[in-house]
Amino acid sequence: MTTGTLSLLYGSTWTPVTTFSATATSSSDSTPLYLSSLGSIGFTAGTVSGIRMDSSPFNNLSFHSLFGTAFTFTSFSGGGSWQNPTNTNNAWSTGGNWGSGSQPTSADDATFAIGNSGDAYTVNVTPAATARDITVRQANVTLALGTNTLQASRYLYVADVAGNAATLNLTGSIGGTLQTGSHAYVGFNGAGTLNQSSGNLVVPALSNLYVGTNAGSPGVYSLSGGTASVGQILIVGNNGNGTLNATGGSITAQQTWLARNGGTSSASFTNASMTSDALYVGGSDTATGGTGTLTINGGGVVTSTGVTKVWNAPSKINLNGGTLKTGSLDTGNDAGRFYNNWTSGTLELTSPTNEVILGSNGPMGTNTINLGAGKTLKSASYTYVGNGSPTT
Repeated sequence: MTTGTLSLLYGSTWTPVTTFSATATSSSDSTPLYLSSLGSIGFTAGTVSGIRMDSSPFNNLSFHSLFGTAFTFTSFSGGGSWQNPTNTNNAWSTGGNWGSGSQPTSADDATFAIGNSGDAYTVNVTPAATARDITVRQANVTLALGTNTLQASRYLYVADVAGNAATLNLTGSIGGTLQTGSHAYVGFNGAGTLNQSSGNLVVPALSNLYVGTNAGSPGVYSLSGGTASVGQILIVGNNGNGTLNATGGSITAQQTWLARNGGTSSASFTNASMTSDALYVGGSDTATGGTGTLTINGGGVVTSTGVTKVWNAPSKINLNGGTLKTGSLDTGNDAGRFYNNWTSGTLELTSPTNEVILGSNGPMGTNTINLGAGKTLKSASYTYVGNGSPTT
């Protein structure tokens, strides 16, 4: 038997409404928790946006169908929902800023659900901190890392609830790092935005960074400084539309996919870099998908040590003054997927074993090729002009 307090969220204020007693056979996530002696709770329909329980040791319990409305609440041993939508006394380590009265441990979720989509506040991560899942459910939240590491033992979610809009701003000094234990989702079930101006984002081996995860859930990742390291796949547009806009900083990933399954997704690089082992535009490593667009502007460098494949039309690569380095370029011999959109910049084909054909059966997809001022073609292998047809 355990006791605790049940609270309702009115606007941005949690109001305790009753105490409860509860029984459960264990504190595992899958074990039902049976409440007793709650009595009646009165409130005006439409005024309550959340419900939670504060007790120990139960974590991550859900409550549904309260007067026909689905609510989710959590019973915390630590962490839980952030309670301080201001920019004062806003240290992550301050227990009073959390619904449980203590900061999260690696077994506790940290959820930012207070405030509306336009409300902005900052959380100072000092000293180093940890949580299980880190979720920005709504509002505009800045995690100021300083030189510290914030470690999620499982997932990062930005906009996990349908109909919600959420923004996570990531800042940090040298060494400041947000690291997940598994996948990171920007736009999971709602509209999510991740803005990174400095610091490091680390998604570990065998884990993906999704930007636009589920259908109807757009994701935007804006990188203006710092680094992002993705252990497995950077997916810009999984089932939702995804946008990656890099104007500074650098990204590394094992593979990069644009518009995996459908919809319209894009990635652009200006004075920023990305390095992958393989790059797929308009699909995944195995199949065509939606419409993907990769744009490389001045100062942008995109490197694929293996293949760069543009799966379909109207998917395309725009090279506008930057550099595309790739082991091989597969455009399906369609000039509209690359050559027609190459206004300036450098295409460097780095594989010494992949011969380059300049003709309609090669990556340019045309027999008339203009490598005029502002365009540079480099190849580490043999380059052939023509493929049985006249080439100019």
